[in-house]
Amino acid sequence: MHSSTPKAPFTRTTSVPSVPDGVRARGGGGGFRPEIEGLRAVAVLLVAVYHIWLGRVSGGVDVFLMITGFLITGSLVRSVEREGRVRFVAFWTRLARRLVPAVAVVLTATMAAVYLLLPRSRWGDILEEVRAAALYHENWALAHAAVDYLAREAAPSPVQHFWSLSIQGQFYLLWPLLVALAALVATRARLPFRATVLVLVTAVFTLSLSYSVSITARDQAWAYFDTGARLWELALGALLALVVHRVHLPVRLRVFLGWFGLAALVSCGALLSVSTLFPGYVALWPTTAAVLVVLAGTTGSPHGADRLLTWKPLTELGRLSYPLYLWHWPVLVCYLEVTGRSLATPLGGLGILGASLVLAWLTHRFVEGGLDRFTRPPSAVRPPGRWGSPPR
Repeated sequence: MHSSTPKAPFTRTTSVPSVPDGVRARGGGGGFRPEIEGLRAVAVLLVAVYHIWLGRVSGGVDVFLMITGFLITGSLVRSVEREGRVRFVAFWTRLARRLVPAVAVVLTATMAAVYLLLPRSRWGDILEEVRAAALYHENWALAHAAVDYLAREAAPSPVQHFWSLSIQGQFYLLWPLLVALAALVATRARLPFRATVLVLVTAVFTLSLSYSVSITARDQAWAYFDTGARLWELALGALLALVVHRVHLPVRLRVFLGWFGLAALVSCGALLSVSTLFPGYVALWPTTAAVLVVLAGTTGSPHGADRLLTWKPLTELGRLSYPLYLWHWPVLVCYLEVTGRSLATPLGGLGILGASLVLAWLTHRFVEGGLDRFTRPPSAVRPPGRWGSPPR
């Protein structure tokens, strides 16, 4: 590469997908991956079911962190390969347009529910947490409060599930800077861009996992919400995004990996006490399970796990995973407050899940997709797509 042509080490690819709904193919760019939508559906169902009926943590959130690292890294790398730089403003603006409206609606509705249903003595603390959630530092607020995520002896906050979204928000600020640094180093040192990103991401993964193991052993309650102790889960997804196109496995092996990964993911919460053991090395269980599912990809086999994961109702649910995660917890907390129960009844839980699904669909349809009708020029607005299709 000559210094006069700084874009030379970067290869052109197809356009970068919408974030975070862009689910791309096995190669370096292009192609929709419906099995990842199915994987997100499984993860959010695990989160909701374990919260609602079991009062436990499933490991589903760890899957979301891994997938976020996978999708965001792929998007940023393709952007640099196409344009030679990270477009920070465009990246952060697109994320804000996609993520913030749903958060604003859920937090506003939650505050209204708190006013109507919860005792005045709790308003002050919850308002502070709503502010932390809106500013994407709820995880640190909970860490400083040393909160047991699912402790039933203390009334749960209706917004404490925002801890994971806060970690993702901090990742969205950090990761473009890391990719931009890799692009700068690659250009100045005349190194391959992807290899440079791979080295930096590997360093982040190693340091974060080492710290996570250490801090979890010393102070697990703090580590559970610590961004540094969780960053390796996102970095694991980033590593996968950088190497997945180079992994070519026989179909039979991919079929096995897909089902093995799915079974490991579903069994994680049942076999492990996630809320008292994670993150640390134990969180490698659900994240590695999700990695195996992604490596399996779309096998084309009638016996593959991807046949289930690409089932249309499951992929449609995957599109609703973000608003469903936002809604299920405050709906659950309000139900528990009104009924005076510590866990939902079977019928009550179905009502919680059903109400959360309806609210998620309305949010996806009218808040997430509907925002484009007000923020894009008229010529750029596409007509509404089929039910559940993401805004492009």
